[in-house]
Amino acid sequence: MNARLQPHFTLARAGPANPAAIAQWPHQHHGFAAPPFRVERFALYASELRPTGAVHRLLEDFPLIGA
Repeated sequence: MNARLQPHFTLARAGPANPAAIAQWPHQHHGFAAPPFRVERFALYASELRPTGAVHRLLEDFPLIGA
């Protein structure tokens, strides 16, 4: 196991998918829009990838001041 810290944001996980289908996704969803939303806190998680899937552990919860 590599214990090196590798900070990153995971926006999506595709798993074993067709690379051509993944490449087409942005073109098929170019008009996607979501309404604005209020963010009152964010959380920092550690994740460990296992054969059965990722296991997430909450490290810290950060309330946003003035939210």
